[in-house]
Amino acid sequence: MSTRAATAYPWNSLESVSRASARGAAEARRQVQAVLDPARLAAALSELIESEVQIVVQRITSSAPRRRPRTELGFELGESGLRCTLSLEPEFSANVLARALRRPIALTQPDVLDDSLAGALQALVLEVARRSGARGALYVLEPRPTQGGAREVFVEATVLVAGTAYRALATITLAELPKLPEVTLAELGELPVALPIVAGFSLAERAALADFVPGNAWFPGPGLWLDASYAGAIALSAPGQDRGRSATLSRDGKIVLREGSVPLLPDAGELMSDPEKSEASLTEAVLDSPVVVRIEVGTVSMSAREWAALAPGDVIESGRRLAEPVLLRVAGREVARGELVNLEGELGVRIRELVRS
Repeated sequence: MSTRAATAYPWNSLESVSRASARGAAEARRQVQAVLDPARLAAALSELIESEVQIVVQRITSSAPRRRPRTELGFELGESGLRCTLSLEPEFSANVLARALRRPIALTQPDVLDDSLAGALQALVLEVARRSGARGALYVLEPRPTQGGAREVFVEATVLVAGTAYRALATITLAELPKLPEVTLAELGELPVALPIVAGFSLAERAALADFVPGNAWFPGPGLWLDASYAGAIALSAPGQDRGRSATLSRDGKIVLREGSVPLLPDAGELMSDPEKSEASLTEAVLDSPVVVRIEVGTVSMSAREWAALAPGDVIESGRRLAEPVLLRVAGREVARGELVNLEGELGVRIRELVRS
């Protein structure tokens, strides 16, 4: 029996990428893919040279490659304002030009495309760009530094022409959009702002939602933070937020702001599937997964300037009456309205009406 010496994984050989760089590349990828469609470009070039062309994108990155093809030309990508620089291998250029012009073409110098061929290639690239949907002026690139505030994204690809592979590089210059000034809450002045009063949340299986019908009562258990006197912890939170401003609600409807925020989603462990259902299909796993039902007992409305002036310890008059409807919300949407009920010390919500979205 042979043995092998164990060696450590070569972590130092892995490419180091910062979080900011990864986020920037993801954002740039979305912008680039909206204007540079490899399938459309390949189809347009195939039609022009009457040969099969495939374009395989290897990666999109914000880091410039160490080595790039030598022939370069560029064009504007229509109304988007993106500037595209193409770096192509001279052998690729000679190949596609020979197929487009229907005559043999040879490079007079190795790895160099002469001026006449460069002009023909510019015309070919312009036509490919036009047929693939890009609009704008094609121009011979002049060396110039990247403008301040602009970002470059590099699209590395392999172009297959009748089975022969060539390297290609597209450098996309993304003009940095001006940042919108941040507006503080106080600057919104008298703009009215209403925040729901969240009295808790609870997990519910999808099958349980079928029981949300008028007349039925739903008991969320410890997920409802109020006690039998309808006082207790609450949170002030916009419908789609997963955290809220911590506060307490008194019996007389007064809200006292507390320090910090509270989560409005369960821990990941609570969402783990039942081990006995490990063999369930993906459909069963999705349909059996619980949903988060948020319980709201009213809203607090005031101007943005008034909200901005509040601090921990301040008291807000909610004006909430117990007869007012309690709202059940799932994934930011209202699903039902009802009223709080007390069954032997356990609080629940009796459904009065369903909300059709």
